[in-house]
Amino acid sequence: MKNGLLIFLLIFWQLSSTAQTIQNISISPTFPGPTDSVKVIVDLVFTSGSCDLQFENHTVSNDSIKINLFHCPGALTVICNTTDSINLGLLPPGTYYTEVTVHTSSWSSPDPCSVFNPIDSGEIQVTILPGSEISEFPTGKAFIYFDLKSQDLVLEGNFNSVKQITLYNSFGQIVLKREFDHSNRISVPELSKGIYLYQLKSSDKKIVSGKILVKD
Repeated sequence: MKNGLLIFLLIFWQLSSTAQTIQNISISPTFPGPTDSVKVIVDLVFTSGSCDLQFENHTVSNDSIKINLFHCPGALTVICNTTDSINLGLLPPGTYYTEVTVHTSSWSSPDPCSVFNPIDSGEIQVTILPGSEISEFPTGKAFIYFDLKSQDLVLEGNFNSVKQITLYNSFGQIVLKREFDHSNRISVPELSKGIYLYQLKSSDKKIVSGKILVKD
């Protein structure tokens, strides 16, 4: 009986010590621009609970972001799922290499939850897009924005099925109608600043519409 218990405890320890704590890392909004407050969302699982976030810290240096998450799971032997949301705020356009490290401490130590050790880490690339404003598709898998520097309308993400774009001004007049032909960019230097309604037509004749802001 003792041998069986020992084997069970050994297997449980092995599973607990090798289990992956970080389940998923994502960002919100999906396609952030320079006027969006960016959040990094981290889905976690622990083998004991409660497992709520104790505290976090993060640093942004040039094109590098480091996030540290600190948890002190309790005594309850359960699968404890939790999600941490880290608010990075506004970031300049660019691509940031982002590393997330999870630290845990023991609740039962003489000084509970005082000494933290890293147990898992993960990475995600955070890209802040240029442009005056970003309008997401309803699917959240693609977006369109106006690139101030190049004076282009730019489609990014899952845009392969988009074949045509039509822009309307505030009076409902068509100011632009172009085909996307093997490129995700359309040069539109003639557009004046203002809010436009766009319609995107796909190869299967589906239409997606929204608003986009063009600035000088």
